[in-house]
Amino acid sequence: MIVTEEDLRPMLVSARRRLTPHIEEFTLTPEDGAPLAEYGPGAHVTVRTPSGAMRRYSLVGESGAGSYTIAVKREPQSRGGSESMHERAQVGSTLMVAPPENEFELVEADDYLLIAGGIGVTPIYAMARKIGQAGGRFQLIYVSRNAEEAAYLAEMKEAFGERLVVH
Repeated sequence: MIVTEEDLRPMLVSARRRLTPHIEEFTLTPEDGAPLAEYGPGAHVTVRTPSGAMRRYSLVGESGAGSYTIAVKREPQSRGGSESMHERAQVGSTLMVAPPENEFELVEADDYLLIAGGIGVTPIYAMARKIGQAGGRFQLIYVSRNAEEAAYLAEMKEAFGERLVVH
């Protein structure tokens, strides 16, 4: 989908949390307080970053929470998107955000093998939570360069126990 100016709505950075030395989590809430579009695990939003770059970020939080939660890795060779998010998207900042899209939908299955690497864990984490809440069976394999750079690792260990395999 091509995002147009009409698709964008102002959202406030209402919270920010450091997940790793290079990954920040941002909670975005609508400035006007209007309800947000529903979405499923695997969905993403397009954000106009403070630099003006349009970037897609997977949604980590639950639909219906009244906010969108994204995690952004600061890329060493950033062309402006991730760097500007880390440097200039502070609590209280306004970002323009398009409604969720989902080109990576979770499909119905008897059991799941979820595999994630690095920051790619964000949609997979949302999927694992959804499957777990529904009482489904899954195993999640999470690969990262090291534990220090593994976003959500402690939370997933606690939530998923032996269903999580870390490399």
